[in-house]
Amino acid sequence: MSSYLLLVALLQGATPSPPVTLVREIQRAIDRDGGGLLETSWRKRLARAPRAPDAILAVATFERARYRYERADS
Repeated sequence: MSSYLLLVALLQGATPSPPVTLVREIQRAIDRDGGGLLETSWRKRLARAPRAPDAILAVATFERARYRYERADS
């Protein structure tokens, strides 16, 4: 599990994923284990870089997947 988190952390600093790849990765994480760890990682990235398009998309995707539409749209 920790090697997975390391890989995710490294990839977040790399070239941004295409949006469809990012959404699929998030959906797989949610289906696998609820996606809590991955969501925390993306929220931290968004806090560091509030205008990063990939972080905005990732957090909005988690919000939509959890039916929090008002937060996803803001």
